[in-house]
Amino acid sequence: IKLKLTNEVPFTGLSIHCHGFHLNGEFEYDGAVGIAQCPLSDGNSFTYDILAIETPGTYWYHTQSGHMGIDSYDAVRGP
Repeated sequence: IKLKLTNEVPFTGLSIHCHGFHLNGEFEYDGAVGIAQCPLSDGNSFTYDILAIETPGTYWYHTQSGHMGIDSYDAVRGP
């Protein structure tokens, strides 16, 4: 799965946080702001390249914000 995030939200950083995936050796793709990844500043891009060899279940992703004053959680989300 390839997800390219380009941050076009001014004044806040963004990342994509994934749920359900086993990210063996690829913790940086977890996207948890301040834990696994620094947020992308306005105008920057990052491509998440996740190998999807999972068992059946629920897998999804959503944005996280680097600035808590702006609600950018779930600005983008997907199955």
